Amino acid sequence: MEDILIGMEFLYGLSFYSMGLAIAMQYRSYSTFRLAHSVSFLAAFGILHGLSDWGNIFIPFQIPDVGQESIWKLIALQRLVEGISFLSLFIFGAKLVTDTWGSHRRLLFIPVSIFSLWLGIYLIFIFKIGTPELLVWLNVSEVWARYLMALPGGLLAAFALVLQIKELRVIETGSLVSSLRIALGAFIFFGIFDGLVVPEAPFFPANVINEDLIYNHTGIRVELLRAFTGFIVTFFFTRILAVFDIEKQRRLDASYRRQGVLLERERFGRDLHDDVLQSLFGIGISIQSAGEDAKKILPELGKQMEISSKRLGDVVQNIRNYIIGLQPELDTNLNDFFRENIARLKNDYQLSIDYFCDSKLDLTRVNSDVANHLSKIFLEGTYNVIQHADASRIWVALGLTNKNHLFMSLKDNGKGFVLSEVMSCNPRDFYFCGNGLPNMEARTRLLNGEFRIKSISGLGTEIIISLPDWAICPD
Repeated sequence: MEDILIGMEFLYGLSFYSMGLAIAMQYRSYSTFRLAHSVSFLAAFGILHGLSDWGNIFIPFQIPDVGQESIWKLIALQRLVEGISFLSLFIFGAKLVTDTWGSHRRLLFIPVSIFSLWLGIYLIFIFKIGTPELLVWLNVSEVWARYLMALPGGLLAAFALVLQIKELRVIETGSLVSSLRIALGAFIFFGIFDGLVVPEAPFFPANVINEDLIYNHTGIRVELLRAFTGFIVTFFFTRILAVFDIEKQRRLDASYRRQGVLLERERFGRDLHDDVLQSLFGIGISIQSAGEDAKKILPELGKQMEISSKRLGDVVQNIRNYIIGLQPELDTNLNDFFRENIARLKNDYQLSIDYFCDSKLDLTRVNSDVANHLSKIFLEGTYNVIQHADASRIWVALGLTNKNHLFMSLKDNGKGFVLSEVMSCNPRDFYFCGNGLPNMEARTRLLNGEFRIKSISGLGTEIIISLPDWAICPD
């Protein structure tokens, strides 16, 4: 019979230790599931409770080596580890409840306060060292640990898991919900068999409801009930951990779907740019040329064709704005974005593009809003150069001003333009008609920045963006 009890005790400790390891090894930092934020305390409970329970087996074997009088040191350590394990379970339940409710943060102080009370009871053993009452008091401290922490900890953990059923149904409606129900039921039984049914002690209720009472009335050892409860908790709670794998897979599936949508948007944007937009440019040039000729013969017809040319220019710019809008939000750092897009522009348009970024500027500190607008301003500006400037070289520079403002400069060696004509969309020059520059300026203004243009006919153009509030705010 003694060997059977030792075997049950070992399996009981092994079940909780295995559960603790399984939880501890589960990667869940990405999870939004509330359980992920408190389950580390359950892992600590499983590992520590398994170790403390194995102490009940192996400490008696050490008596021949350390002697009966010195065995109290190992027992004291085992009782302390057991108390900390119950505290971890108690905190797990309290934290999961407060995370679920989003309030009642003071509930977290209850386990710590009760543990402090128990620790005061436990440390009384120091004054009983060398007396016959030492081991008796260590046993009493175990009983109080079970009453004060194991019982409420098990019940609170069960209640906290009840609150997770609704959230778990959103993620998975099948067997995991059933596993959660069984696991919370097992925690209730843990609270009873480990927290209420205690070793006999000379005070109420331990002198009435104890391990011997259960055995005398049922013939069942409490160790067997505890081992069965530990196995149920471990088996079904380990199954619940699959929720994190399901959540991770769903995130991956959503990412793949989003990537597919973004790729399709990019393809559609390229088709619009390479086919439709170029065709409209050609038509616009033809209308513009024919309009100039028609003015000499039929002024009224020439005027109508000039108006049509302007309207077509507006359509072209609207399509260009739409193409810019189709581009996804920036999902990489700005430095990689500039290098990748400059390499692509060089390859697609056989341009010479020089890129410079001041070493004092850390592009990883640029906040997401600024990064998204700045990337679109860059694309708008470079496409303007490609379509209108007849340039062979572009210079792109990023850095910091003396006032710690972020600035971006786009410069080309193209034909330049008359600023007043471009900003007013003079239809006499079809290429420069549109909202490209005003859009770039509008994006800059949204960021409380400064937008400047320098252009000399025949010598090229430089666009300078200066942004005061560009960095990620420190925590």
